[in-house]
Amino acid sequence: SSGINAEYGDRSQRGSRSSQNSNSERLMTKTAFMLTLICCTFVICYIPTLVKFVMYRRGHSTSQFMYFFHTYALSLNSIVNPFIYLITNMNFRAYVTKSCRLPKFEKPLNTMNTHGNV
Repeated sequence: SSGINAEYGDRSQRGSRSSQNSNSERLMTKTAFMLTLICCTFVICYIPTLVKFVMYRRGHSTSQFMYFFHTYALSLNSIVNPFIYLITNMNFRAYVTKSCRLPKFEKPLNTMNTHGNV
């Protein structure tokens, strides 16, 4: 009997292993989604800079609008990233929520007697 348990493991160990595998697969999927979203956001925000660079290298002048557009697109990437982390990462969300909480102040003791008696 102990040889069978040693070879195959008992049911509780098999159940915990499968739930650990399931949790790790879920975590890997969430992490892959988050990284894909961050990379796609970066590429989308970086495209105007690439276009500006290619136009410059080919001798075309770029408008002031294009300059501001690529600058703001790069800045937008930095603005969007924390929100991606907040949406996709529970640990990051919990830490930000904990960090942003205002300290709780206790109510001051009511020193006035409400009945008028001293």
